[in-house]
Amino acid sequence: MKFFPFLAVIIAILSLTIAGCDGEEGAVEEIEELPSALTRPEPTLEEMANWRGAWRDATNSGVYPSGPTAEPAPRWTVELGEDSFAAPTVARGMVVFAGEEGLVIAVKADSGNELWCKDMKEPVRGAAAITEVAVFLSRGRGGAAALNPADGKLLWQTEFDSPCDVSPVAYGNFVYYADEGGLLHALDSLDGSPVWASLFDGGILSHPAVDDRTIYLSTQMGELVALNRKSGEVIWQTTVGGRAYAGVCLSGDSLYLADRAGVLYRFNKIDGTLLAEAELGHPVVGLSIISDGKLFVASDGGRLHGVDAETLEPLWKSDLGDYPGGGVILAGGTLLCPTWFGRLYGYDPTSGERLWNINLGFRCDAPPTVSETGNLYLLTQDGILHSYGK
Repeated sequence: MKFFPFLAVIIAILSLTIAGCDGEEGAVEEIEELPSALTRPEPTLEEMANWRGAWRDATNSGVYPSGPTAEPAPRWTVELGEDSFAAPTVARGMVVFAGEEGLVIAVKADSGNELWCKDMKEPVRGAAAITEVAVFLSRGRGGAAALNPADGKLLWQTEFDSPCDVSPVAYGNFVYYADEGGLLHALDSLDGSPVWASLFDGGILSHPAVDDRTIYLSTQMGELVALNRKSGEVIWQTTVGGRAYAGVCLSGDSLYLADRAGVLYRFNKIDGTLLAEAELGHPVVGLSIISDGKLFVASDGGRLHGVDAETLEPLWKSDLGDYPGGGVILAGGTLLCPTWFGRLYGYDPTSGERLWNINLGFRCDAPPTVSETGNLYLLTQDGILHSYGK
C-alpha cells in the first residue's frame, strides 16, 4: 500500500472501528499540542489526486477521463429510503450518497453492496467530499461533519448559524464550507476547528473552486471574490450582472461563472479582469465544463450549449426538451446531462448531436458522477442510486 507522509499525523490520531449504522462513534486519542492546519505539512498535488467531491475535484472541472462511449447498460440500483437533492460521490472504490432525512450510505462501487450507513438526523446536502481520511458532509440545518471512510463513524462535527446547502471542498489541510448566511468557513480538516471565516452580503449557494494559493467564490449578490485560502484575506473582488448560484469553474488561468440573468463570464484568475462575456438567453443550471478549448453548459431553457472557451462565441446549441437536472458533465468524451423528468442524455461534444437517452424513471436534481473505470452513478430525487456501465 502506498503511504503518503502527510497521513502520518492523521493515522496517529484516528482509531478505526468496525462499521454499523448508528453505532458508536470512532475513538479519538488524546494528543497534546496537535499541529494545526497552518503548521503541519500539507499533502502534495499527487497525494490529493484521488480526492473527490462535487464536479469531481477542487477546480470543479466536471471532466472525467473515462465514461460511456455508447449507451451505458444498467448495472444495479440501491434505495436510500428517503428523498434526496444531493449528488453521489465515488472514490476509494465506494459511492457515498445521502438524503433529506439524514441517512448517509456508502456502497461498493462495483456491486452496490452496503459498506456502512450513518444517520445524521438532519438533511445532508450537496455531494460529499472524500479524501483518504474523511468523508466530509454539509449539514442542512447548519454545520459540517466528517465521517471515517472505513466505517462511517463520526470523527467530528461543527455548528454553523445558517443552513449549509453547498458541497464541501477539501484541499490541503483545509475543508471549505459556504452557508446561506453568507459565510465562507475554512475548517481544519483533521478536527473541524475553525481557521477563518469571511462574511459576504447575501447567501452563498454556489460551489467555490480552489487552487494551491487561492479560493474563488461567487455569491447571490453577484460578487466574484478571490481569497487567500490559508488566511481568508481578500485578494481581489469584482461584480457581475446578476446573482450567481452555480459556482466557479477554474481552468488554467481563467475562471468561468454564469449568473441568473443567463450571462456567461470568463475572468483572469490573477486579478479578476473580465476577459469575455456572452448572453445565453436563459439562466444556467450547474457549472461550466471546459475541455479542449470548448466550454459546455446547460440552461433552464432546456438547452445544452457548446461555446469557444476563450471568446465565449457559440459553437452549437442543442435542445434537451426538458429542464436540466443539476447540470452537465463530460465523461470519456461524452456529455452527460440528466433532466427533471427523469431522462439521462448523452451528447457528442464536437457537434452537440444527441447520441442516446435513458429513462431513469424519476426526476434528477443533481449531476452524475463517474468512477475511474468509467462506471456512471446518478441519484434520483426519490433516493434511488442508479449505476450504469459499459
